[in-house]
Amino acid sequence: MDNNTADVIAQIEASIALVPAAVVVSRASDRGIVATNQEAQAMFGFTAHEMRQRSITDLTDSEWVAELSANYAQSTAPEGLSTIKRYRRSNGASFMAQVRAIVCALDDDYRTAAITDLAAIDHLRTAVSAAASTDSLTGTLRREAFLDAARLSRSVHPFYGLLFIDVDGLKPINDTLGHMAGDELLQTVARRLSSRFRQGDLVGRFGGDEFVVFVNDLPSADELARLAELLIEKLSSPIESATLSASPSASIGAVFCTNEVPITLAVARADRVMYAAKRRRQEQGRHGPVIVEEIH
Repeated sequence: MDNNTADVIAQIEASIALVPAAVVVSRASDRGIVATNQEAQAMFGFTAHEMRQRSITDLTDSEWVAELSANYAQSTAPEGLSTIKRYRRSNGASFMAQVRAIVCALDDDYRTAAITDLAAIDHLRTAVSAAASTDSLTGTLRREAFLDAARLSRSVHPFYGLLFIDVDGLKPINDTLGHMAGDELLQTVARRLSSRFRQGDLVGRFGGDEFVVFVNDLPSADELARLAELLIEKLSSPIESATLSASPSASIGAVFCTNEVPITLAVARADRVMYAAKRRRQEQGRHGPVIVEEIH
């Protein structure tokens, strides 16, 4: 390697080191790799030295090698090359990637390619989607995500149930024991709700101390009432920890609906029934039987 070539490669390495994506620079003449950044080395599982000992052909899945000549030719176009290719990592695992390649400004025999692992993009999208739809404190669905999922689920079976749950005592716990204790109360309630219902049912958090449960494929309003009674019993189990000692309680509003009843209507009616149940409990000083409102 002459001094001029070494200087060019040093400039290339310095410029791609700051790029927050996997970058591989190779020669069009023999496809040999001349420079990579840390992101590319991590992607393929080779050190910088090991990458320089290889060619783009070595990194490309054998079934995709035949296209390389055309790819290098396409990269000379003003807009460069944009394509999908399958590569192989050092451990032999293959992966699909988006490739964008252009002629290097410092040497027209060099091609600079930015490579993006498509599986990583899908994983990120999934993570972002999950974060947007899930309550960060309790792991239950946020309001809009809950409503969207319930709209899809309600059409599968002829009847569904909806429980609107208001957790008692959150504000006094926050005021006296602090918000960490209040958060623990909500997290415990969420775990108990999620463990009580089936996989096809949905649990969402609508507000500070309000949860909603969608119960699919119910045979009758009596069955929903039975589930609500069991839920009240489960939620009331004492919590004993370093930050919280409490016996939770909750008011529950229950509605039993045909699958033609809009979810938003069911939620509004269950909310109203819950407040009626709360008033009765405050007046009587105890939980009465769960009353289920039927909507057809």
